[in-house]
Amino acid sequence: MELFRILIFFGFIGLNQLNGQFFEDFSDQNLSVNPEWTGNLTDFIVNDNGALQLMAMEAGQSSLQTSFLASTAFQWDINFELGFSPSNSNRLHIHFLSDNADLDNSSGYYLRIGETGSNDALELIQATDGRTVASGIAGRVASGPFTMKVRILLIGGTTLEVSSQLNDEVGFTPEFSEDINFVEGDYFFGIQCLYTSTRVDEFTFNAIELASPTNDESPPRLLDIVESGPDVICLRFSETIDESLSREEVLISVGEEFIDDISFVGRDVKLNYDSGQDSGPVNISIMGISDASGNRVDTAAVLIRAVKLESGSVLINEILFDPVSGGDDFLELINTTDQFVDLKNLTIENNLNGQSEAINSSIILEPFGIIALTEDKAQLLDYYSSAEASAIVLQDLPSFPNGSGNVTIEKDGIVIDAFNYSDDLHNDLLDDSEGVSLERRTTDANASDIDLWTSASQASGFATPGLENSAAQFLGDTGTISLSGDSFSPNDDGDNDVLEITIQSGFESLGNIWIYDQSGNMIRQLESNILLGAEDKINWDGDLEDGNRAPIGIYIIRVEVFNTSGQVLKLKKAVALVDFIN
Repeated sequence: MELFRILIFFGFIGLNQLNGQFFEDFSDQNLSVNPEWTGNLTDFIVNDNGALQLMAMEAGQSSLQTSFLASTAFQWDINFELGFSPSNSNRLHIHFLSDNADLDNSSGYYLRIGETGSNDALELIQATDGRTVASGIAGRVASGPFTMKVRILLIGGTTLEVSSQLNDEVGFTPEFSEDINFVEGDYFFGIQCLYTSTRVDEFTFNAIELASPTNDESPPRLLDIVESGPDVICLRFSETIDESLSREEVLISVGEEFIDDISFVGRDVKLNYDSGQDSGPVNISIMGISDASGNRVDTAAVLIRAVKLESGSVLINEILFDPVSGGDDFLELINTTDQFVDLKNLTIENNLNGQSEAINSSIILEPFGIIALTEDKAQLLDYYSSAEASAIVLQDLPSFPNGSGNVTIEKDGIVIDAFNYSDDLHNDLLDDSEGVSLERRTTDANASDIDLWTSASQASGFATPGLENSAAQFLGDTGTISLSGDSFSPNDDGDNDVLEITIQSGFESLGNIWIYDQSGNMIRQLESNILLGAEDKINWDGDLEDGNRAPIGIYIIRVEVFNTSGQVLKLKKAVALVDFIN
């Protein structure tokens, strides 16, 4: 059993009553005192709005830094503006814990804002080796210009909590929490701007405050839930828990069971508990946990137990490897089990070019659930209007060449599924495969079976990210047409305005759909040579060929589908158009 979690926190409590180390809003227009800044002073000005602004002569890198004394409880607030969309060439580094004034050769930590792509997030970097320690919300700083406030909290000398607030938001949004190695003492704070020739004046800093709290008035925050041993659930908090105070009032329930076997170890509260279930969500209620200052936390969380991934438990369900110009690939996975699974630490590979990417965060897939992974969610939703937004997740993918390639998913050295794709697998009736995904027909066959794959249908938009495949095989008789009702009333009253036509041909085909009146006159060709899957839905809004509304009456829906093997289906269905108001 693997234990994973979704935490639902009540409130985001900052530190109040601050005894400032310094507050700099640049209103004195003096960078030499209160505090004293060093570095590339000539590359910065205090502008007419009283803000610090980069004003360099040419492309390069410019830094300012100042010293300060950091304690085990500390807070950094930085209010800045970037007049562009950050990238690898134009980005900001906020060195909030540097061990010397030479920011390029220091140890400690800094925030990086800027990378190439649409997943830009606040990143916590270990300055010694440039390693990314933690990342915030994907895409949050991808598009500019924007104004942002960043708040960094050091709690108990062990935990960093980072949150942010964009200029159109009310209050701070948590980004991430991370344990660090910290020793109380003297440090340097610095801002470092990296820029091209077109961005030499587009970094602005409105205010910077570094401070220590005078009193601890903040309760512990629940940061994480981990499995620390067989049948042991560990609740990890932001600061040391006072056992004597907590023992008096603690009340913790997991599901409907109250837990008596509770131990306290520093920041951890450990529960001896066995849910007795394989997977699924479990509610946790926590009351009466206090720190040494008597600050009490009452909160709640939802635990999700997930089974271990095994070969075939998650399958490659759909892939777009030849996107439209300006678009990105996507890979869709489906959970074939009746258990919850987590995709964390799953590796996605293209074994033919040696590229791979790992899923580093928890992605919970519910029983028989579907998820689509892509590097550009916004573009995917914009181009494929029927895509399911809630089932699309930003994730780095290896390169999938347009003509052919491989996609393999594995975890802990075990291949979960693999597929050698090729544009030869597309429907023979398709003229151009650009922007068309390959879909799996059924989860009951091996991915290496070339007959398992076909093009997404035209009626579905040529791809179904996050949705059931248009090529999915279905149970029941083939060669049927069904309507959403015996009648419809296209009078724009919001009730039954559109007729939905469902075509089940049982094979991929081209289709024609005509509408006839009760006298046998063709009044509209609804679709002409449209690429259909095994099952598709097409709407008629009640309009005639000339765009006018059809009158009240009985109409015949005639469908003809055919494929390259010579199979032909001819289907008819009658419907009444009613309640038309002229």
